[in-house]
Amino acid sequence: MQAHLLRFACVLAPAALAVPASAQATLTSLGAVNVRASSMSDAGDAIAGTPTNGSTQYWTSLYPNFTGWGNGSGTPSISNGGTWVSANTPDPLNANKETASRLVTSTGVWTVLPSLGASSGASVSTASDISADGQKIVGLVWFNAGTAHAFEWTSAGLVDLGLQVPGFNYSYSSRANSVSADGATVVGWLSSGSRRAVRWNGGLGSFLGSLDTSNPIYGAGECYGVSRDGTFVCGTSAQKAFLWSAATGMRDLGKLAGAASGFAMSVSADGRTVVGWSGANVFDAQAVIWREGMTQVESLQSYLTANGDPNAASWTLRYAYDVSGDGSRITGWGIDPTGALQPYLVTLPPQVAAYCTAGTTTNGCVPAIAGSGLPSASQTSGFTISVTQVEGQQSGLLFYGVGGQVAFPWGGSSSFFCVKSPTERTPVQNSGGTLAACDGTFSTDWLAYIAATPGALGTPFGAGDLVNAQAWFRDPPSPKTTMLSNALEFVLQP
Repeated sequence: MQAHLLRFACVLAPAALAVPASAQATLTSLGAVNVRASSMSDAGDAIAGTPTNGSTQYWTSLYPNFTGWGNGSGTPSISNGGTWVSANTPDPLNANKETASRLVTSTGVWTVLPSLGASSGASVSTASDISADGQKIVGLVWFNAGTAHAFEWTSAGLVDLGLQVPGFNYSYSSRANSVSADGATVVGWLSSGSRRAVRWNGGLGSFLGSLDTSNPIYGAGECYGVSRDGTFVCGTSAQKAFLWSAATGMRDLGKLAGAASGFAMSVSADGRTVVGWSGANVFDAQAVIWREGMTQVESLQSYLTANGDPNAASWTLRYAYDVSGDGSRITGWGIDPTGALQPYLVTLPPQVAAYCTAGTTTNGCVPAIAGSGLPSASQTSGFTISVTQVEGQQSGLLFYGVGGQVAFPWGGSSSFFCVKSPTERTPVQNSGGTLAACDGTFSTDWLAYIAATPGALGTPFGAGDLVNAQAWFRDPPSPKTTMLSNALEFVLQP
């Protein structure tokens, strides 16, 4: 262990230098003038949108050119692989009206979804979103000419979600805006004088509250996005973007300075990345991003520039509509350097990602490393590396390096040494918990350690620098008498 953990100080490039290529964000035009991208699959491999004047189009990573399909309209959504698309098509009983439909992209065949037999103006129903497997579609269906209800559709039929909110009857309008990738959770709004944020789980609706301090229970709000398994929900309330989970309640993500409103449109599976827009309308809207550790949403254009994309500054990014489940891809539309309206694809380096294989201890413990907060090069605290499921009452420590990943067997144990040397150790800790149990933990605020340790390995750090970390701890009966966790890789943010 000592040979691998010798302290070795070196100085990396200062923050003013370019962000390393491996840690850069990239902005790419999708080359379809006047197409407004509105949806990305959970896997990030397919995008759907609508031209200014035209029918539904879609793009996939396998066939990276937008393809139009017949007469689909509205705000299309797309499944993983681009296999299914939801949008609106002319109603077969009245071509002057539109109804929610599903497209099989391999055949070009649209299937019209059932309705409740009513319409309002030219609308019978509208599709808002589709699950990752394409087997559930959600949206709005007209209950009568003046009242619309949220719905979900599967091959078993259409379910009126507007009737599934306790205490509210058919006379209240509602709409489903999004469905989780796994199809289990639906989010949107129900109106009782003003729109209120609603989450349907197992078909039963409940209100999420409001950012309105004068009416935190029944204040106005609307849900626009939901994470892969329904844990996280995002939207707008009191003119500000929000992120909700059962653990935290509704978190205020704010809006851009001077903007009329903030809208959170989509959230990654882990709740660490949210995208949307801030402004009053299409003429002043700016695409925004929030990542774990930020106090509020920031301009996506500024974020990309700060994270190494030299082209972002020449765009005007209007809307960020969707983010992939892993938080690495974003789509929306903006104005490119030539002045043309274009859909775009943003690729982000991961902020924090676990890798490598943890060892299994004598008592069957499999330690798991994680990071919480924002690994910011400009902050002196706020990014904590923690390891759980450690043997109780054992000494250990966290160590890190700046050379990347390796995977060397750790003696005769089941562990792997996963951080390229040289490495630096943080102070020794006791795991706490119970002897011979898996309830021990280690925890270190890595930014605080760096701030308090002049000459620490890798200092001074700058945005874009890559760091790898792992935990070492005692396990006396094991072949090497020590064990290693899996490892963590993170990219320092501005």
